[in-house]
Amino acid sequence: MQHNKVGQAADGMFQAISGALIGFDIIVLTEFVSLPDLTTQLTVALYCFTVSLPLLGFFIFTVLIEKTRNCSIAVWYKPLALISGIITNLVGVAMILLHLSRMAATVFVVLCIIAIIFTNIHIHFADRHERNE
Repeated sequence: MQHNKVGQAADGMFQAISGALIGFDIIVLTEFVSLPDLTTQLTVALYCFTVSLPLLGFFIFTVLIEKTRNCSIAVWYKPLALISGIITNLVGVAMILLHLSRMAATVFVVLCIIAIIFTNIHIHFADRHERNE
């Protein structure tokens, strides 16, 4: 039962993150409408944010459906939608940064890769700690 509560807390956290990213996507897309011409980088960013919106929205709806029905369903498409939505969002941000500065985009991508590596290391240590208890 505790695992279920942890899963529900994680879903709530990811739901908040998804909602924030959806808000960010809408703001960026609104700003893009006012631009007269889009460079290649901004066009890629536009498509990334356009793809990210329904993926993140779908994830939020799956969490809401589970909450209203008081159940937790382990399906492959729920984390896929979340991860795909976050990745396309990050690619969109990287493209905007590339449009502004190649160095800023490089720093952003390198730090994202480092963050992913350290997150996986942290998950490994957390799993090991959980097994020892």
